[in-house]
Amino acid sequence: MPFTLSRRQSVAWLGAAPAILPALAHGQGILPDKPLRIVVGFAAGGGTDLMARLIAAQLQRRISQRIVVENKPGATGATAGEILKNGPSDGSLIALMPSTTLAARVVTPGFPFDPLIDITPITEVGTFQGAFAVSPTTPAQTVAEYIDWVKGDPQQRGKVGTTAADLTLDFYIRLFSREFGVKLTGVPFRGAGSLIHDMSEGLIPAGFAGVPSFLAAYRGKQIRILAISGHNRLAVAPNIPVVRDVGHPELEIVEWYGFFSAPMVPARVILEWNRVLVTTIQSSDVSEQLAQFGLEVQTSTPEETVALIATHLKRWHDLVTSLGGTPAN
Repeated sequence: MPFTLSRRQSVAWLGAAPAILPALAHGQGILPDKPLRIVVGFAAGGGTDLMARLIAAQLQRRISQRIVVENKPGATGATAGEILKNGPSDGSLIALMPSTTLAARVVTPGFPFDPLIDITPITEVGTFQGAFAVSPTTPAQTVAEYIDWVKGDPQQRGKVGTTAADLTLDFYIRLFSREFGVKLTGVPFRGAGSLIHDMSEGLIPAGFAGVPSFLAAYRGKQIRILAISGHNRLAVAPNIPVVRDVGHPELEIVEWYGFFSAPMVPARVILEWNRVLVTTIQSSDVSEQLAQFGLEVQTSTPEETVALIATHLKRWHDLVTSLGGTPAN
């Protein structure tokens, strides 16, 4: 797939190409000489926010520029992409977004930005799994026991909390309902913190979120994770089974995080962001800490990230159709 930083950038890209190599060699004066901002479309304290702050702190130390993390929570985390769409073209603003936010365009009428046009990909950060968890007050110790328990009173026991009023998460709940053979109902919360609180207090019997949002609460015994959605178990939590282990390989889904910038940022600035971010993310001190969130570090070029977005949107289009839905975009 040819690299177009956005469909409106191809001319700028070609014009900038001769200057790229010497600029990267020196690595000075390419990023704007002002405080840099990382936008997160979720509340403070969740997995996305904590990873953004970890990366920002290490990056600030490496490039000797102030970096501020800003939380702009909203449904599906799309506020971050909308801010980029209308953001400055100097490259001073970037966002950390999960692929579920990008996929929300497939299922959300009037979604505020097009991932293939309105933002510029910088790099993938890593892949993560979803986690299906229950309250410690819920008697089920396994997925099979949970299914049997829900069947006793689907209306009350079938409530599953999600970390946002997010239609992509709603489709996950539909997928679980189909595979478990029980009626589950999604209950949106305003972020992972409030969901974990209510699960720990027994106010809602189950919840679904990305592993980065749930892993600390699992370690603290605030919740009990019954299964995660990847192919392999997590090295940092090897006792948690994957969906294949519990007899539901159809639920195997892996999502990812990426960094993005505004649509008209010059190509050489995007490449410098890619360079400094990849170097920071792949450093042992950062990658080891990201692994503790359940993130499998995996970086990419801007071109590779463009292709990753296109593939991801098609996969979600197919998933929505298979569940009887009609893609919104």
